[in-house]
Amino acid sequence: MDKVFSKYSTEGKDHNGVKNGIKILLKSTAPKAAGVILEATHKLKGTQVPGYIKANFDKAWEKFDINADGFIKAEETHTFMRSLMGKLNKFALAPGSLSDIGAAGPAVASPEAQSLAEDSPKPKPRKRAPAPKPKPAPPVEEAAPADAPDAAAADQTQEAQDTAALESAAGDATAVELE
Repeated sequence: MDKVFSKYSTEGKDHNGVKNGIKILLKSTAPKAAGVILEATHKLKGTQVPGYIKANFDKAWEKFDINADGFIKAEETHTFMRSLMGKLNKFALAPGSLSDIGAAGPAVASPEAQSLAEDSPKPKPRKRAPAPKPKPAPPVEEAAPADAPDAAAADQTQEAQDTAALESAAGDATAVELE
């Protein structure tokens, strides 16, 4: 493909008309290059190529020349050619292929792919491990009513009472020793 596209591509020019070294494929020469590739890859016979190019070229070209510049870069030529080949590709609509992504129903594979699928051994269904049991949720603390005293304030009050009791007890012990 590279040889064909390099034969039909030209060097691009910048906005001043100076060659910029970027290889491009012009829309005027692209059908000739595509026809050579279609025939060389045995996708179509020589008599079928012109009709196929006429029916499918413009639709494929519009996908790659989105700004209607009249050319595509050389890097895009392989992808362009795959797009142009479309259904001629042996893997078109094969299960799991890119063309199968939007399929609403089961894919229709080529006869070769269907015979390969029928001959291949079917995988055994895998046993699934039992699903883990859900853990019980931790208990939820209930909110205190609005008119109840704050829990922190209650803790501080209890602490103060304990401290006072200890001081009182310590004072009594000191008084006993002094006597």
